[in-house]
Amino acid sequence: MPLPQNFSEWEHLQNQVRRLHNERVREFFADVDQDDDISSPRGSLKQACLLKDKDSAIITAVRMMFFEFSVGNARSLQAPIYGMPVDQFQEEFEVSYRPMVRLYFSQDLAAVPNDLPPIRQEISFRLMNETSETISNGDLSLLANKIRTKFWTYDFNKGKIKTTYTDPSKGYRLSINAISESEGLNVIQDVLSIQGHTIEDKFLNVKDKPRLSSDNSPGTKTILGKPRKGRRWRPTGTVRFRFANISICGLAKDPILVDKTGTFPQAIISN
Repeated sequence: MPLPQNFSEWEHLQNQVRRLHNERVREFFADVDQDDDISSPRGSLKQACLLKDKDSAIITAVRMMFFEFSVGNARSLQAPIYGMPVDQFQEEFEVSYRPMVRLYFSQDLAAVPNDLPPIRQEISFRLMNETSETISNGDLSLLANKIRTKFWTYDFNKGKIKTTYTDPSKGYRLSINAISESEGLNVIQDVLSIQGHTIEDKFLNVKDKPRLSSDNSPGTKTILGKPRKGRRWRPTGTVRFRFANISICGLAKDPILVDKTGTFPQAIISN
C-alpha cells in the first residue's frame, strides 16, 4: 500500500516516538496522577519529560535525553550487576591472576518474548601458561584468530542439562546448561580446542537429568504490592556468539579480541 498524499516522515516518526516515550514516562511517574500538574517536584519533572505534539526535533531529543540521563531512567537499560570496578578489585584483593578469556553468547532479540531479557551464556577459561607480564600483543592476535575461526558463526541450544568440566591445572571451570548432554559436550570440546586441548573424562561431570522441565514462562509474583516477572529456570533457547575479551591483571579495561556486534571498534577482529 503506497503512502498517503501529503505524508510527513517527521510527523509520522514524531507520533511513534511520542507514543512509546510517553508510555515509559507515565510508567516511571506512576505516582503522579496528572500530566499537567507541576505543583510537586516529580510532577514538574514528568511535565518536562513528556513529549508534546508541537515539539521540534531538537526539543524532542532534549526531553528524551533529560528523561534517560538526568532523571535516571537509563538505569533500567542495564540490569543490576554484583561487582566492583576492575582497578578497585585488583587493588583491594592484590590479585595476580592468569589472563582470563571470556566468550559471550546471547539470544537473538527477535526470539526474545516480551518483557523478558535475552537468554545469555558466558564461558570463561584461563591461560595458565601466561601472566600479565609474559602475554604479548602477538599472543592476543593469535588467540583472536583462533576464536574467530571456531566461534564466528557459532550457536548452541541452552536448556536444563548441566555439564561441567573442571581442570584447574589447565584453567578450566566450565559449566554449560544445554538442551542435551551431547550439546553440552560439544560446547566444552569446542572451547577446549582453542588451546588445543581435548576432553578428559575424569574432569567431566553431567548432572543427573532433572525431572523438572525448563521454565520459559514463569508468570508473575507480587513483590512490594506490585506484580513482577517470576524467575525462569534454565530456559531453552538458541544463543549465538557475540564477542570475546580477555582480562589481564593490571589493565582496567579488558582488551576485546573478537566482536561481531559492532559495539567495540577497538576489537582486534570485528565486522
